Amino acid sequence: MAFNPQARSSLTDVDEFAEWQAATKKPASLHLQGGEVCRGWSFGADKSVSGEVVFSTGMIGYPESLTDPSFAGQILVFTYPLIGNYGVPSLDEKDECG
Repeated sequence: MAFNPQARSSLTDVDEFAEWQAATKKPASLHLQGGEVCRGWSFGADKSVSGEVVFSTGMIGYPESLTDPSFAGQILVFTYPLIGNYGVPSLDEKDECG
């Protein structure tokens, strides 16, 4: 049996996500000291910043990295290509460490 998208009673979840994604997608650029410019998408605070660019190559732990005080004053770049595909944990979700 083939998938029939019209068989669903509502596509509002998909429509709402597309609207949210379009509303929150902010173009950004990273200007390096050597003159190179890298363009992409930003999230979080909508302001201009400067700092040391550091790379995180990990496959897991990215939500924790975003709030890790050791990255203060640095521009954190995630290199794993699938980050965000599964979202981030809710604020109410806790593990054994709290």
